[in-house]
Formats: sequence, structure tokens, C-alpha cells
Amino acid sequence: MIIYNKMSNLFLTYRKKFKQFNDEINNQLIEYKISAQHAVYIMALDCYGEMTIKELNGKVENDGAITTRIIKHLKKEGYVEKVGKTIKKYKVRLTESGKSLNKVIMSAMNNARKIYLKELCQEDIVYLCNLAEK
Repeated sequence: MIIYNKMSNLFLTYRKKFKQFNDEINNQLIEYKISAQHAVYIMALDCYGEMTIKELNGKVENDGAITTRIIKHLKKEGYVEKVGKTIKKYKVRLTESGKSLNKVIMSAMNNARKIYLKELCQEDIVYLCNLAEK
């Protein structure tokens, strides 16, 4: 029972901290007209290169409709571009502006981490990461 209480308390703390972390990232990215949800796509494209919508869905583990809406927004803002001629087979890649934005995102994440995750000790962070992987 003690282990379940520890897991529950740790999870609730993590959830609260993650919300604060997410809110801080959103605040730092507002001037770029994106949110943390958009940032995930920028990071995936920067990490893996150009991908189809289906491949991108697999990397970010999101619904195709959400991905399509987010890509449409990122394209409108000039952060991504479509590559290919056919609608069903096109790929998406970052523009130079999108690549620069990823550096801003990484900085925002680092700033938020310093602010909101500092109360979690390294052991708790490792424990949560291991738990999340299972």
C-alpha cells in the first residue's frame, strides 16, 4: 500500500508540475503564434526530418485530424512547408524559420524546466521517466 501511495503522490505532483511547465512554455511561445502542442511537431520534424502526415502521427502519437490542423497552422505561419505534388503522398518539412523556432522552443523548455521541475529530485525524475516508458 505504501508504494501505491508514493506512486500516487508522485504522479499527482508530476501532473501539477507538468501543467505548470506546459503553461510556461505556452507563455514563452505566444509571440510566435504557437503553443506547446504545436511545438511537439516542430521538434519531431527537426529531429526526424521531412515526413508524411502518417509518419508524423506515429512520432507524436496524435490523431490525424489534429495533426492536419496543426500542420495547416504551422504552414500558415511559415514554419513548415509541404513537399511533393500529390495530396495523399506529400511530406512536411521545416522551413528555415521553423528550424530557428525549434531553438526558441528548446530554450523555452529549458527555462520552464528550471522554474517548475527544480523541486523534483533527480531520482524522482528518473523514476517517472522509467514509469512512463512502461
